[in-house]
Amino acid sequence: MKRAILIIGICTIAFSAGNTISLKLLGEGPYLSVEYERNFFQKELWSQKMELSAHAGLGMNMLGFRDELSLPLGGRIYWGGPKHRAFLGLGLSLYHLKQYDYYDDENTRELRVLLIPALGYRFGREGINASLQLSPVINPGNTPAVIWLGISIGWGF
Repeated sequence: MKRAILIIGICTIAFSAGNTISLKLLGEGPYLSVEYERNFFQKELWSQKMELSAHAGLGMNMLGFRDELSLPLGGRIYWGGPKHRAFLGLGLSLYHLKQYDYYDDENTRELRVLLIPALGYRFGREGINASLQLSPVINPGNTPAVIWLGISIGWGF
């Protein structure tokens, strides 16, 4: 019991909380998504703050395909000052879609796993923030990667 309390105490001190809710266009969603992100580790590195975060969200296709949903999950490493930060990220998006199969002459449903790395910049930390990211969307085994320039606006608390 004492060991469990000690581990919880150490984790509470080592992991600092920072939350962001954002609306993303052409990000890990991969089209339009709402995302929750939590920073769980911070450390000083070369006089700048380095942070690790994890995110999860819910996405949809904004082009009128209401049967397409995605669940973006992933992590990011931020590095920078109090307002300006660069980041590297790696995300997976579970992507459910309905499409017409011309060979079988019927509608089919598919579940795909998309790999979406990201390189970007975020302005702001608490309160309103915005980011810009370069995200190649990799659909393993099906099509070549598509490179998207994603944007987001969010609220940090």
